[in-house]
Amino acid sequence: MRRSISRGLAACGLLPATCGLLLAAAEPLSAAENFITGTATFEVRPGPGNPAALNGVSGQKIETFRLICDRYETTIETTATVTTNGQDHALAIEQKQTETERSLEFMLTVRIDTNLILSFAGHAERTSDGLAVTLTAPSPGTLEPKGDIRLPQQSTGDVLKAARRGDHTFDFRMITGAPTTSKDGTDAFRAEIGDPRSDNQSDEEALFAAKVGGGRLQRWPVKLTLLAPDTGAPVTTLYYVIYDNGFVLGGGDDLGSLHLGYELTDFKPSPPEPCP
Repeated sequence: MRRSISRGLAACGLLPATCGLLLAAAEPLSAAENFITGTATFEVRPGPGNPAALNGVSGQKIETFRLICDRYETTIETTATVTTNGQDHALAIEQKQTETERSLEFMLTVRIDTNLILSFAGHAERTSDGLAVTLTAPSPGTLEPKGDIRLPQQSTGDVLKAARRGDHTFDFRMITGAPTTSKDGTDAFRAEIGDPRSDNQSDEEALFAAKVGGGRLQRWPVKLTLLAPDTGAPVTTLYYVIYDNGFVLGGGDDLGSLHLGYELTDFKPSPPEPCP
């Protein structure tokens, strides 16, 4: 679905330079983007680079993306069984985000068995020179990151715009709605965009194309790298495909040493909901 591109994701998920990197200011997200909306179901599977103690991962991820009047609402619920050293553990991840042109409301929780491993929540509002961020979990606090900072769905839209222009590299900063090691609460990303394609579909891509009534949909492969806040060195990388209608296919979640991958099994489009 429109995965949040967060630390530990993408999300999934959702970004100054040389060599033709985009330097223009971020454009606010608007309903005019016409991103496809609906509900995607994924099979949870082990991602790359898991420790030897991991014996298996199985489960389901359901992601719902809605356009309600002038706001995008994303709800992601992941339930899985993680087997380590022969013992099963219940994993539950819940993520909710509401994004408008000027604000982001976010909530993320991770539970293993009965233990709450992570709780992160707050609100970000655009200011004249950056963002004003109010955190409510894990503890109250405020942040005031400065500069050109994107919100999650806006970052996906800007990567798509870069792909349409034929740009192959796009650097950006984003507040992801997930924890970060940077002092200002934002993350730096580099998107490396491949050449467009409309054929040679994988089974997963063919399933999505059939669900939206299309055959050969224009899409671009993307390599997204999270960069260290101080050095700019690569921290983690994920690969996904972005469609011309805003759908993001691929990516995964990094939960410490546990890496999750996802395979699309169903997609049900739903129309935008008008303003009252």
